[in-house]
Amino acid sequence: MRQISRQEDYGIFLMDKLAKNFGCGSVSLATIADESKISVFFLKQLASKLRKAGLIKSKEGIGGGYKLTRSPKKITVGEIISAFSGPLELVECCDLSKKINCKLADLCHSKSALRKINQELVARLNSLTLASI
Repeated sequence: MRQISRQEDYGIFLMDKLAKNFGCGSVSLATIADESKISVFFLKQLASKLRKAGLIKSKEGIGGGYKLTRSPKKITVGEIISAFSGPLELVECCDLSKKINCKLADLCHSKSALRKINQELVARLNSLTLASI
């Protein structure tokens, strides 16, 4: 079974820290690093992916740092995970838009069940907001 990666896990943690400060200005990664004992270098890697996904924005200089682009009520855990690894797929055949070369395609009886499980998991992750964690 696929596990949430360390980047995804820490990305959720970083987003939660920024959510707790929503509406109060930016937070520096150095502050988060000091509080959490996560290296600033690793936090910068996380922040870069989250920024590219449009979930956070940064400001340089005095009073600079990072903040959410939207309310914590509007950002989902599914979006955060996707920022690091793309859409969640338990198995390759979950994405019907992909042409898959699977030797078992004609014999597989579990693919529809796996697709349903994947859809339900994605729906749950997309219904869980930062505000609710």
